[in-house]
Amino acid sequence: MSQNVRVDAAQCTGCGRCLEICPMRIFQPGGQGSVPAIGPNAEKCIACGHCVAACPGGAITASGIGAASLQKADISLLPTYDQFAALVAQRRSIRKFKSQPIPQEKIDRLIDLLRIAPTAKNLLPLQWTVVNNPESTHRLAGIIVDGIRSRDDAKPIIDAWEQGYDWVLRGAPCLIFAHTDETSNWTAFDSSIAVEIADLAAPLLGLGACWAGYFISAAGVNPILRSALSLGAADRIGAALMLGIPDDETYLRVPYRPEPAVRYLEP
Repeated sequence: MSQNVRVDAAQCTGCGRCLEICPMRIFQPGGQGSVPAIGPNAEKCIACGHCVAACPGGAITASGIGAASLQKADISLLPTYDQFAALVAQRRSIRKFKSQPIPQEKIDRLIDLLRIAPTAKNLLPLQWTVVNNPESTHRLAGIIVDGIRSRDDAKPIIDAWEQGYDWVLRGAPCLIFAHTDETSNWTAFDSSIAVEIADLAAPLLGLGACWAGYFISAAGVNPILRSALSLGAADRIGAALMLGIPDDETYLRVPYRPEPAVRYLEP
């Protein structure tokens, strides 16, 4: 058997569930008794852990992780569809924040949630940088503003900055962003999925959030900003989020959005 995937014959129930769910078709019938065999695809294992998570007998170990090491699933904790729909509908981009940093325990809870965000092929390429200090985020916003002063289309942003209003990071005391090295082929996708999870979770922790679009654009081209962030030439930023405690920004209604444009292709 593969060193990465093992099946304990004494605990295997022979249900065949692992054969059905493995995306790489690693398990095959034909092992000892009803115990599945590990086929030649074992080297293609992406360590997704689905086999370990689904095995009723707890018989499978993958990459050294067995059933005893995993958190048990509890469907009773899942929100209803209507509850989730309300979370999505009532989520708003917050652009007015209190100046104090976010309590560390809330940052820790968000980062732990991002740990389990899905990534393409379970490659887990994301690295995270957190700036949780209002003076630091203000300095970063200033670097971005200075970098676009020569652009005609940036005049409203620069004028606002000169008048004491931060149009770039909105005075947010905290900024988090996802980045990968240059070998990742899915930086934008993986980062966006994870950051949107944080975006939806933020209000459940009493936080406001807003995507940091100006920051994302500037971080790709502004060498002074990249140096301030201690980013190397190979580092790619995929998505970023402004965070903070909302400062009297409350919404009593869900803004109107038109029906989506949908078409169904006939078989």
